[in-house]
Amino acid sequence: QFKYTAERRDKYLLIGPLRTGKTVFAVKRDSDISTYTALADLKPYTIGLNLGYSYGDAFDKADYLKKDDGARTNEQLIKKLMLGRVDIILGDRNTLAWASRRLGVYDHIRIIGTYDEFPRYVAVPKSKAHIAGWFEHGLNAIRENGTYRRIMDKWQ
Repeated sequence: QFKYTAERRDKYLLIGPLRTGKTVFAVKRDSDISTYTALADLKPYTIGLNLGYSYGDAFDKADYLKKDDGARTNEQLIKKLMLGRVDIILGDRNTLAWASRRLGVYDHIRIIGTYDEFPRYVAVPKSKAHIAGWFEHGLNAIRENGTYRRIMDKWQ
C-alpha cells in the first residue's frame, strides 16, 4: 500500500484509496511518555524508524530529533522498543498493530498520538494495466457487497 506521490503516479497505476493510513507514535505501555503536541516535544527521546522510509518533509527534516533508522522491518522496530533501545517508534497504526500481535506484545504497546493521516493506494506497474483493472473491479465489488468493511473491521 502506497502513499500518493507524483513520482509514484508517474510510475504506477494507483488504485483506491484502499484505506486511510495513520502514522502514529507508539511507546511501551509503562512509558512515562503520554502524548505530544509538536515534534519539538520529542527532542529528549530516541525515535525508532524503519530504514529508508520517508515520514514526510517536516519529520524528515527535523534534524533536532534523535532518530534511529536501523530497523529493516516493523518487527525489528517493535523489538527495539520492547528492549528499550528506542523510546518511541513511528509507523503505520495497522501495520504496527499486526506486527505487535504477531510478536505477542500488542498489549505492551501504547499509541501516544497520530502524526499523519493519508489515503493509501495499491500500486500496479503501468505495464500491467489489465491487472490493475481486474483489481479495481474486484475492490469495487467487495466494497459494494460489504465484504471490504468486514475485512477492515476484523483487522483494525
